[in-house]
Amino acid sequence: MADELSRTDFGASISHSTIVRIWHERDLKPWRWLSWLHSPDPELISKSRAICRLYLHPPTDGTLLCLDEKPGIQILERLGLDQPVWPGRVARQEFEYRRHGTLDLFAAFQVQTGWVYGRCYQHHRAVELVEFLDYLDRVLPVSECGVLHLISDNLKTRTAPETLKWMTEHPGRVVWHFLPTHASWLNQVELWFSVFSRKSLKGGSWRSYAELQSHILTFIRTYNRRWAHPYHWTYKGLPLTA
Repeated sequence: MADELSRTDFGASISHSTIVRIWHERDLKPWRWLSWLHSPDPELISKSRAICRLYLHPPTDGTLLCLDEKPGIQILERLGLDQPVWPGRVARQEFEYRRHGTLDLFAAFQVQTGWVYGRCYQHHRAVELVEFLDYLDRVLPVSECGVLHLISDNLKTRTAPETLKWMTEHPGRVVWHFLPTHASWLNQVELWFSVFSRKSLKGGSWRSYAELQSHILTFIRTYNRRWAHPYHWTYKGLPLTA
């Protein structure tokens, strides 16, 4: 900025240290930036409030779940020997790795309990979504869990012919509650995906699809047994009100 000011018509002469002092006094950090995505959905407010209403007042005729996919999880085999943490030294990991493809995770987060239901697939098409719905239908029987209310994004797989056929064959079993466009931050399963990535995937090493799948399903079972809890969910912006 000092250089740019010196090239203006005024030819202002300001030192770099003065620029830094001015930035500091006004709490300006122009070297930092955050990205954001504007939702073009004209019904953003009403749809957001509908989702918030579900969180505050879950349906009484069934189970409220947040559903989403985490696609493209890389199966990376770390090469070389890791160096464990040591007094005065952080743990070190060899950067070089070998790729063994990717894995897609379907997950459903039960809002009232924090319990997670997950299955691994090689793709995230409508075919896999139907298989996951079959899984939820089996582990959450209608006699105990009632209607499955699924908070979800607007991927085309939700309205694909295969999915619609499943809905016809299971009348009243699932009710979709779609998020506004570009508003995945309203989906509580995204919070769990963040926990999952940090606690389970970060720094891991796997040599095959089966090995990573076993690791993920073991983590989900451990999470449900030891850490599952409902989120006291809030967000800045509109109040979390119905």
